Amino acid sequence: MKRLDEEARRKADGLPRLALLYGPEGMGVTTLATHWGVRAAELFPDGQIQVDLRGGGTGTPLDAARALGEVLRQLGLSDEELPPAFAERQELFRRYAADRLSPRGTPRRRSRVGPGPGCPRRWAARW
Repeated sequence: MKRLDEEARRKADGLPRLALLYGPEGMGVTTLATHWGVRAAELFPDGQIQVDLRGGGTGTPLDAARALGEVLRQLGLSDEELPPAFAERQELFRRYAADRLSPRGTPRRRSRVGPGPGCPRRWAARW
């Protein structure tokens, strides 16, 4: 928890503030990430969006379009308001959120982890 606090409170120096929590399934990685997120809620004044990317080995990982759909729903959009195309969902997300959110999940590929400048991010992963 102390290391997470230190990284989240580190002065934004142009480098992303990112914490990757990892460990085997059942170790409590997601619980730790969630617990810390609640403790550090003041660092996220615009709220927190949490998406289970289902990368823990069981089931099918959530594809980007469906994950973005979940995020947009958490931002208050109804299913009827969600564009069907991924590119349109991306544009809608950019308009609603810019770089102010803190995603969390279990990514299978590094390319799915992309923090923006100035905003702390936390990810939980399993090996």
